[in-house]
Amino acid sequence: MTEREIKILAAKFLNGTASKKEEDLLHSWYDNQKLNKSQLTVLTNGESKEDVKRRLYNSIVSALSEEVKIENKKRPRAWKWIPYAAIFLMFLSIGIYVLKDLSDEEIHYTQVLKNDVTSGGESAILELESGKKINLDSTQVGEISGLNGISVNRTVDGGLSLDISAVATTSAIQQNTIRTPKGGHFHIKLPDGTKVWLNASSSIKFPSVFSETLREVYLEGEAYFEVTKVSKGKSRQVPFAIRTKQQQINVLGTSFNVNSYPNESAEYTTLLEGSVHVLPTGAHSGKILQPGEQSAVKNSMVSIQPADLEPAVAWKNGDFIFNQEKLQSIMKKIERWYDVEVVYNGCDETRTFSGAISRSRNLSEVLQLMEMTGQVSFKIIGRRVVVMT
Repeated sequence: MTEREIKILAAKFLNGTASKKEEDLLHSWYDNQKLNKSQLTVLTNGESKEDVKRRLYNSIVSALSEEVKIENKKRPRAWKWIPYAAIFLMFLSIGIYVLKDLSDEEIHYTQVLKNDVTSGGESAILELESGKKINLDSTQVGEISGLNGISVNRTVDGGLSLDISAVATTSAIQQNTIRTPKGGHFHIKLPDGTKVWLNASSSIKFPSVFSETLREVYLEGEAYFEVTKVSKGKSRQVPFAIRTKQQQINVLGTSFNVNSYPNESAEYTTLLEGSVHVLPTGAHSGKILQPGEQSAVKNSMVSIQPADLEPAVAWKNGDFIFNQEKLQSIMKKIERWYDVEVVYNGCDETRTFSGAISRSRNLSEVLQLMEMTGQVSFKIIGRRVVVMT
């Protein structure tokens, strides 16, 4: 294989899109490198497993030619970690690349980490207006008992989805709320067919049946919307509105992401398709977003800027993607997804990082990739992450 082909396979392996055949090719390439693997994977007296892991990583990196490193510098910043991260994950995932202690007992690298946190998953609570709460991630697939028209189903990719049918009459409309905890996410289909992906530590409040004049929901946290167009008569579209603490977003039919976490500096709306009108709470006028734009609402003011679409919606596709993103912003995402507390110990929170990794990875793997930049280090203590220089 050429060095370019190796890089492409490494990037696909990192993103989880490599086929079994492509993974075998990548593993075969590693096997053919002139490395003393026996020497690399044996502990010597006084050496920790962490030392062996570092030695193994450095040896694999050295197998790449200088040309690969030079070409990588020319890539967009979002690819900064790819060659290193992919190779790092390569020996994480291949069973034969293990560490051996002095008794020759095989130990996979993931066992070396005494403290680690697994990734989040599908988890949400449905709160009915009556006060009843239903744990959706432990609910059997099918219609929920006693809730006519509300069912838990499997999505195409095998995930869970809450589907709500508009079977109630307008006289029996109830306000329901779905909440995801830290480390949770969920997919929802609202009564009008609108699809909502709810990120961790978020909630959406919606009626059991939408009115014929306005479809309105209330959001706290982050969600990705694919709004279904609904017509009333031949010419009138029924508008869809999202209310948050600082804004109202009006839309007819489109795809967009809304980030309204309380601990963020502003509320952000990122538009992929269609158009939306963003109106700050209490304001008399707002602004219209076009595809590829992002609005920021803060202190009743709205501004618009070009959007970096891929990082903005990466969470919905199961990834972390950072493009010159500040450390503090990254760690907020990690806090919510892994349900951990982040503590800073004398480091610069404004340092920026670029990279990509699946959100299905354990916390230690995400932090290790950031550590490889040499700008920051971490310590995991239970469910606390200490950030250091």
